[in-house]
Amino acid sequence: MAFRGRSGARFYGGASYGFSTGDESFRLPDGALLVITSARFADRTGAVHQGPLLPDVPTAGPDALGAALTGLGRQ
Repeated sequence: MAFRGRSGARFYGGASYGFSTGDESFRLPDGALLVITSARFADRTGAVHQGPLLPDVPTAGPDALGAALTGLGRQ
């Protein structure tokens, strides 16, 4: 998230799982646990991201590193 919204930043690999970043747990009187999402991802521009984060260059497995290095070589 630290690089989202930064000009020139590119993301390689697969989509993230889309889990929220801040959950709060509350113990209920019967012993059950209630978990409520209380925060979400926001990038440096203030844009809130919900669900999976998608890469600019989708790649699978170890190809992500090679694709990133190739992309860096073009800059």
